[in-house]
Amino acid sequence: MTVSRAVILGTAALAGAFLSQLFLVHAQTPPDSPAPGSVETAQPELPTNSKSDADIDKSTIVNTTSQDKPVVKKEQADADDADPTSSVQSDGDQTSPEAEVSADEGTAVAVEEQADADDADPTSSVQADGDQASPEAEVSAEKVESTQQNEATAQSAPVAQSPGQLTPADPAASNTSEEARPAANIEQESAPASANEIQAATPEVAPEPEPVKIAPEDVKVTIATWSGAYGEAQRRAIIAPFAKETGYDVKTVIHDGSYEELEDQSDVTKWSVVDLNGGDMVRACNDGLLERLDDSFLKAAPNGGQIADDFLPGAIHECGIGSMAWSAVLVRDQRLDEKPGSLEDFFDIGSFPGKRILPKQPRYSLELALMADGVDPEDVYEVLTTRQGQDRAFAKLSSIKDDIIWWEEPAEALGRIVNNEAIMGLAFNGRAFMSIVASEQPLEIVWDHQIYTFDYWSVPRGAEFKDAALEFIGHATDPNSLAAQSTWLPYGPSRRSASVLVGRHPELDIDMKPFLPTHADHFGKALMLDDAFWARNEAELVERFSEWVEGRQLPPQKSALQLQ
Repeated sequence: MTVSRAVILGTAALAGAFLSQLFLVHAQTPPDSPAPGSVETAQPELPTNSKSDADIDKSTIVNTTSQDKPVVKKEQADADDADPTSSVQSDGDQTSPEAEVSADEGTAVAVEEQADADDADPTSSVQADGDQASPEAEVSAEKVESTQQNEATAQSAPVAQSPGQLTPADPAASNTSEEARPAANIEQESAPASANEIQAATPEVAPEPEPVKIAPEDVKVTIATWSGAYGEAQRRAIIAPFAKETGYDVKTVIHDGSYEELEDQSDVTKWSVVDLNGGDMVRACNDGLLERLDDSFLKAAPNGGQIADDFLPGAIHECGIGSMAWSAVLVRDQRLDEKPGSLEDFFDIGSFPGKRILPKQPRYSLELALMADGVDPEDVYEVLTTRQGQDRAFAKLSSIKDDIIWWEEPAEALGRIVNNEAIMGLAFNGRAFMSIVASEQPLEIVWDHQIYTFDYWSVPRGAEFKDAALEFIGHATDPNSLAAQSTWLPYGPSRRSASVLVGRHPELDIDMKPFLPTHADHFGKALMLDDAFWARNEAELVERFSEWVEGRQLPPQKSALQLQ
């Protein structure tokens, strides 16, 4: 009866060891990448209306993947109930490829008695992570008897198994004592892992997802810009060539130049790129309506120089890249015998008697006054920030106040000079070009101490296809593109390398270089309008300027420096 029970137990143990070899673990394959999405396109349209004269004077020039963990399947022997830590092997450990056990009746008896011994010694048959079993564990009937007599020192050897599987050790193989093992087995290397074991033990590296490919015609770029000759020049010189070169769906829309229209973009962004004057660009940047930019997408200078050196001062801003420069310039009557030729002459009533024309606003007027009083262009706004500097500017204006004619619309300035009401005045260079070239009026531009500013290409916050928008700005501010635009209108390129590339007007057939604010001969004493200064100080200075014009100005107050 005892022999039959032993045979049954031995047979069950061998069957359990055999079944444990049938469970292999396979890594999971990551899912496929999603299919690219589609992009809605729109048909291009051309500008139809014109920008108002009260704005920048642009319309009056000319026509990761993770892997699922392997599922662990196990067969537990009855002995595990007594020894919950037996036969546990961590991921990556390898066991000997063979564990041969002679299955005779004596062995079966030993299995039964070994289970009883395990109850007394719960730490037996436990193998630490990384331990390796000897390649062979031969157990003879005689060793079984020896093992029965030395239960306290018996060591178990787990049955070979795939990494990650939790299977019980063969009870028969666990009776090999440490003294009975050959000494050479201590340093013996483990047998090479099988292909199935390597597949199960080595996690598959998920392939990098392929970038989503979008057809060029599905890339939509909506460009918001000005109307009139300015927008038409952009269309011919920049926008149309860009669309042809890239194959993108490029659409042009006309904006009215109001800050409110740009602000509406923060709700549902419809524009990819927008052309803004400096004041609106700075304000929108401060309000978080525009994307921050760097110069990484700008085209290199033709001579290999630094990009920052090729762009004019102030052209690269964190929220916009300058394109065209336009300026407020002095214009004189060409019919005069003695012609004023400088800013100092503008304030010299004794040498050049006659009325002067100035805008009825502090912007431009205060800067001209300080420069005429000897302040260098680079120091103007530092001086004008102080109360003492403002007093200095108003004092200089007071020296010619009786001879000033104030204009509120740009069109007034040139007309009054032509009508002999004034000998000289401040006007915008684009309108002056129109009067001189197209209308053949007796006027001449005095470039001394011009006050220039840029129009900027900016990207509204959250714009779709931002990369394409930056690609367009890089194209639009390339020296060749800038030069092409300046051949159509007298606005200067924002890059020095572009100014020398400007040629003749395609329709008027005149050299455009002498009419550009950024021409080297005109730029020596130029002042860049500080839009950030006016954003901070305009309200206060407008109030004081109005009081001064109307004769209600309060006595000068001490400056902050004097109060310290």
